[in-house]
Amino acid sequence: MTRKKEEFIEFNDTMTLGRLLDKVAGAYGPKFRNTIFDEEKRLKPHVWILVNKQREKDPERELKDGEVVVFSLPIVGG
Repeated sequence: MTRKKEEFIEFNDTMTLGRLLDKVAGAYGPKFRNTIFDEEKRLKPHVWILVNKQREKDPERELKDGEVVVFSLPIVGG
C-alpha cells in the first residue's frame, strides 16, 4: 500500500503508537487510513501492529528511540 519496505520516522516529542498511526495515515492519505481504521478511528481487527516483534493494540503505548514498528495486513489469495 505504501510501496515501501521500510521507512524511518524521527520525532522529538513523546510519541505514542496512536500519534504514529495518525502521522503515517496523514502522510499516505485516505486509502491507507480507511484500510487500517474503522469509522470510529479504531484499528480494524485484521490489522496487526508489531512493536519490537510483539503485537501491540494500545494506542497510548509510548514508543522509545530505536523501537521497530511494523504494520502488517494479512496476505490472502488462492
